[in-house]
Amino acid sequence: MMNPARSWLTLVFAQPVCAGLVWSLESRPIRLATWCHVGLARLSDLSFTLLVFALAILALSIGLTFVTNALQNARLRAVWRVAWAVALLFAAPVSTFAYWFFQLRAPR
Repeated sequence: MMNPARSWLTLVFAQPVCAGLVWSLESRPIRLATWCHVGLARLSDLSFTLLVFALAILALSIGLTFVTNALQNARLRAVWRVAWAVALLFAAPVSTFAYWFFQLRAPR
């Protein structure tokens, strides 16, 4: 079993990876330059759509996990809870790392 700090760190890196994969799959120039070489062009439209949808849902769920934690963080005052939640919603790839760094990582 992983310790909680390491689990949060895994989510910190998984969220922007999922978001980047969705972006690269949906961007036509990037998709043509990279994904066609690994055989993604042979996928049916339904399979491709389900892949993109699954990655987007995963990225969104990781982001909402951080938002939920920020809103439940008893160490923060109410204004800071809402501020972190808004930052995590609108700037997720950067703010998830910042939230982990300032609020979730294990003290040394």
